[in-house]
Amino acid sequence: MQEQEDVAVEVTERGWMNRIGDSFKAMLVGLVLIVVSFPVLIWNEGRAIDAARSLAEGRATVTAVAADAVSPGNDGHLVHLSGRLTSSDVLVPATVLARPAIKLHRNVEVFQWEESSQSQTRDKVGGGSTTETTYTYRKAWSGGLNDSTQFHKPGGHKNPAAMPVSDATQVVENARVGAFRLTRPVLDQVDFYQPVPAESLSALAARDLRRSLTVAGEWAYSGAADDPKVGDFRVAYSLVPAAEISIIARQNRATLEPHHTRNGEELLIVRPGVVGADTMFAEAERDNAILTWILRLVGWLVMLFGFVMLSRLLVALAAVIPLLADIVAGGIFLVALPLSLCLSLVTIALAWIAFRPLIGIPLLVLAGAAAAAPFLRRRFVKA
Repeated sequence: MQEQEDVAVEVTERGWMNRIGDSFKAMLVGLVLIVVSFPVLIWNEGRAIDAARSLAEGRATVTAVAADAVSPGNDGHLVHLSGRLTSSDVLVPATVLARPAIKLHRNVEVFQWEESSQSQTRDKVGGGSTTETTYTYRKAWSGGLNDSTQFHKPGGHKNPAAMPVSDATQVVENARVGAFRLTRPVLDQVDFYQPVPAESLSALAARDLRRSLTVAGEWAYSGAADDPKVGDFRVAYSLVPAAEISIIARQNRATLEPHHTRNGEELLIVRPGVVGADTMFAEAERDNAILTWILRLVGWLVMLFGFVMLSRLLVALAAVIPLLADIVAGGIFLVALPLSLCLSLVTIALAWIAFRPLIGIPLLVLAGAAAAAPFLRRRFVKA
């Protein structure tokens, strides 16, 4: 039977002077966001350039070696090899888990109360506002614990004070690929986890937690799987098996470790399966490009949000007439959008222009076009 929705509603009234006061706080936050966005964008471009140069150096100097023998002539060099990841250590006996595990991760979720909220604000003539906030409570499986003492309505929604069981990861001490031993930084990048088969879950959970759990699907439950109670927990396991992997790393005698390029960047690439060096570098370059664009977007959005917050006083002053406040807010956004885009592009271009003029100069041109767009549009409309 489906549970009835558990909700609580709070209505708050704010006067015009309260909104004016809040707008000054918003302006301070907006100013901080704008200031922060510039170093974020500059740092990201420097990071991208360093990573690109490090990968280019690695691609030019890497040496392909066989995994089954150590050549002293490659000592101190960047090498590429493929082979089977193995270990003499045993994390879990074969009687419990048929597949040898290099890593074993335990994921824990607790059945608990969750709070979500949704607010709707209505402006009133004169500058005041009414906000109606609806808090919804439901029970669900979730990792970590929700602090129910911080709920809007803690009564009747009490969660456990501590995790009954925590997430944990076991890692072998001695991992090898052929004749090479992997240092811990290399092994940390071997994160190609696979779910533990359901048939092994019961025995593994019993051995790990010293108690019997109920298995259903990929989870082992402390209580009834189909009728959990608040405070019940469930665990799932995943492992990194002994399998073929490919590594680009520094050879230090018979060990593999991170390699440092001339610009001080750390170079270490690990992929599952047998993968060529060219493919591994191409994937790393693609990942670097994706991360660069994501951080550029983040930097721009931080700046855009900062300009919007910086202009909250104008919206608050116009709020004496609700429709006028909406018009002012829309106009601010239309100004902040090209302004933040222009400043972001200029910042990115200036960061690149010293290193890659062929990229930096076109970005400056694009920034100029973004800055001129509102004026050109106004002129076109008048014409």
